[in-house]
Parts: sequence; C-alpha cells; structure tokens
Amino acid sequence: MGAASLEQDMLDLKKSLQDAQSKGSTSQTLDLLKQLRKFTVTAALLRKTEMGLFVNKMKTHSDAEVSRMAKDIVKNWKNQVASEAASSSSSTTTTVSTTTTVKAGSAVVSKSSTTTSSSSVTSSSTSSASLSSSLSSSRPTVDTKPTAAQIQNTSREGSSNASSPRTPTDTPRDRTIRSDGMRIKTTGNDVRDKCIEMLYQALGTSSNAESERLLKKATNIEAIVFRKLSPDGSPSQAYRAKIRSFFMNLRDKSNPKLREAVVDGDVAVEDFCEYTTADMASAEAKARDREIQLQNMFLAKGAEEQQAETDMFKCGKCKGRKTRYYQMQTRSADEPMTTFVTCINCGNRWKFS
Repeated sequence: MGAASLEQDMLDLKKSLQDAQSKGSTSQTLDLLKQLRKFTVTAALLRKTEMGLFVNKMKTHSDAEVSRMAKDIVKNWKNQVASEAASSSSSTTTTVSTTTTVKAGSAVVSKSSTTTSSSSVTSSSTSSASLSSSLSSSRPTVDTKPTAAQIQNTSREGSSNASSPRTPTDTPRDRTIRSDGMRIKTTGNDVRDKCIEMLYQALGTSSNAESERLLKKATNIEAIVFRKLSPDGSPSQAYRAKIRSFFMNLRDKSNPKLREAVVDGDVAVEDFCEYTTADMASAEAKARDREIQLQNMFLAKGAEEQQAETDMFKCGKCKGRKTRYYQMQTRSADEPMTTFVTCINCGNRWKFS
C-alpha cells in the first residue's frame, strides 16, 4: 500500500471515528478502532494526519473498552515509531576486500586491505597507485623490493585516508522550538517566551509527539503558572523557580514516565501545575525517600525515651522474638501512637500503629 493511499485510508477512518463519536455509537467506535489497530504507522504519517493526537484523546473515553483499546493502539504506535527511529539511525556497512599486486623487476608485492565503504576503496586504490608509481620510477636494472616497514606505512596511509562511518549515538536529539520549525505566539515578555521554549524542550526530550501538541502543553503550563505566581503582571521569582523546577524534572531521563504522562494527557495540565518537587519524583526516588524517612524516624528518639525489651513481637525476617520497642506520636493527637520495633538478633526494623 502506497504512502498516499495509507494516509487517505487513515484520514477516512478518522472521519468515521469522529462521526461515530458524535452519534454516541460505542459499538461502531470499537469496530473502527479494531481496523485502525491493523495499521503500520510512521512518525511522519502520524504528524501529517494528526491521528496520534486524536486517538490519544480517546484514552479518557467514558467507555472502558474504548479507552483500553485506544491505549493499546497508542502504545503499539509508540513502539513502531521507536523501531523506525532505531532502524534509520543504524548505518549499513559493506565490507570489501581488495588485493593490489605491484611488480618491480623480479619482485612482486601483494597488498590486501579491508575497508567498510566505497570511499575507503577509492583511498586504498589511490595509495596503491602511489606505491606503484614510486616503484616503477626506480631503475629497471635494480631489483627493488619494498621493506616490511614500507608496506606497513603504506597500509596505514590508506587506512587513515579512508573515511569511516560515524558511530550512531543512542542519545536522542534535543528538540527545540527552532529545530522543530515552530513559532510561539509571543506573550509580549521575553522572560515568559523563554520559559515557554524551555518547557517545550523539556517536554520534547526523547519524545516523538507532534510538535503542535508539545507547544500547546508548554504554552498552557506557562500561562497557568504565570497567572498563579505573578499577580502583579510581571514574572516573579516564584514563577521563575517553578518553571525551572518543571524544566529540570521533565527533562530528567531517569524519570520518563512523568514526561510521558504530561505529554499523553494522562495528567491534566492544571493538575501538573500543582505538583511539588516531591510529586514529580520518580517511583524509585519516592521509595528511597520513604526509606530515609523511616530510618530518620527510628533515629529521631528523644533523650528521655527508653527502648524496652520484650518477646511480644515476632520478627518477620529471622522469626526471633528478642526485640526492643518504643512508641512515638507521629500523627494527630487523637490517633494511636506508632510502635517502632527492632529485632535484637538480626537488626530488622518495622513499625505499626
């Protein structure tokens, strides 16, 4: 199926889906999504038809089956686009082996080289021609036999002149408003415009999302933060700090789920603008913080507190009953105290209320 035909088929399906949704026909919507799931897509096709953005919005559909199928399609398309990007970045190399024989009187020299591109073959041939010319210019009455060092030097010269393909990098290119050919609608303030560009770059990190969607998200985030933190109409320090925090956390390559949730719409822009630094942390960072908090609570005992030994508690790790415990009021006064227990045998710690 040609690219033009595939694009037209996708646009027809998009129109049919819009009609089905306007009529509220869930069964027809599901049938059309099943057809759409069979499509093999590219990043260019999704941008041209804006189908990725359209199906992504259906992830929040009121019908659970429609929502599930839309999520499956988006996930499948992401994998296809990622595979396309990986295959386009890999370089194809062809190994060519050439042997050059040069005669000088009764001496015969054979030179073999292995190169990885057509340009390498040209450079190797040029080096061989130079060697042949220098040998043929010698007096014919003298047998001229190149030394091993000469052959090695000539081989090095050929390999140094040969052009070698660049090793593809796994680091995705940084997407910016300028590199994507986008233009922002200026706010009339240079600081605000720069903040929109920063948010666009952060949202576009390792993302294949449509440029229009990234720009819309970045613009909406900036507008909400400015409205809440700059009541006097000029960018405040709190506004700058908030945008800087969003920029650093969104482009954090160890926390891609946050960025994907915002770009895909799983987290509404209004809700994201309320996030604190702790809210934006990755699951691993949150688990690490909880562990540190627990350790600190064990260590934050007052000087007057004494740990009592008891056999009332059974260690879940070593099954021993030789333990120490103490209690602290960690919640409101009307809540029960929290009991902290330490196993004397293995050092295991746990708490309960």
